[in-house]
Amino acid sequence: MKKFYAFAAAALLATAANAQNLYITGAGAFANGEWNAETPDEFAMVNGQYEIEVANLTQFKISTECGDWDAFNTGVRGCEYGEQPGVAVALEEGWTGNIATPWKGDYKVVVSADLATITLTTDSPKPTGPVTIYLRGDMNSWGADEAWALTPVETTDGAKVWKFEFAEEQQIAVGEAFKIADADWNAYNAGGDGSAASLDLDYEMFNGGNPANVTLDEACNGVIWFGLDIEGQSWLYASNDKTAKPEWALVKGDDSAVAAVEVADEAPVYYNLQGVRVANPANGIYVKVVAGKATKAVVK
Repeated sequence: MKKFYAFAAAALLATAANAQNLYITGAGAFANGEWNAETPDEFAMVNGQYEIEVANLTQFKISTECGDWDAFNTGVRGCEYGEQPGVAVALEEGWTGNIATPWKGDYKVVVSADLATITLTTDSPKPTGPVTIYLRGDMNSWGADEAWALTPVETTDGAKVWKFEFAEEQQIAVGEAFKIADADWNAYNAGGDGSAASLDLDYEMFNGGNPANVTLDEACNGVIWFGLDIEGQSWLYASNDKTAKPEWALVKGDDSAVAAVEVADEAPVYYNLQGVRVANPANGIYVKVVAGKATKAVVK
């Protein structure tokens, strides 16, 4: 038995001696400051695995390299961790987004010696109650400003939908970048694919990781709708008509929601951006027409 323990201890020492450095930086109480790629905080090798504890952690990146961001990103591993702490999640090389914690809190971050998995554990309680989300962008210096908070809307189908109606002095100008996010960029960080959103057309959003900022191809001072359907897909709809509402916003108590359900089974017709009808759309952006209503559609 003594020989076994001696062998195990020797194996752990060998693993530690041969392990490469692993670095971490992001939004939290890091010893070397937030988002510091040049001198990021470093994991310790403990019992054959990488470990570090970070307070007030929301988002972060890990990498085997440091220096400037170009160097740091060459060694990045990442994942979409999910909402359940204590679970080992597979890491992917070259991950382009951030890793978001299940909620803001004090976390122990553990990475396996082979850099294959990451586990986040915390004693910080999960927040209760609804999360407030905001339009955050160039128009408000990217702050979580109560004047730009979205209002949750009760729906008929269990989807999550929010609405923002612009005040008289508010607008998003052409080219102003923005996202939809909570105060900690944690539970919600919704952006686009890098293309500009058009008014009165559905625009596919991506929540989590580090999606591209959204811009509009026209100034908007009317209304913005943001929705997450029951399958987790998210959408943006902007209009200068404050009475406008997308078909996917099936608002409870609104008779128009019934009409939207009734036409849902009608076969859509697709057109490319040059106005040519496409019989079998694939891998691109199209205009989808159902019952005379045109919406933007991303087909993958």
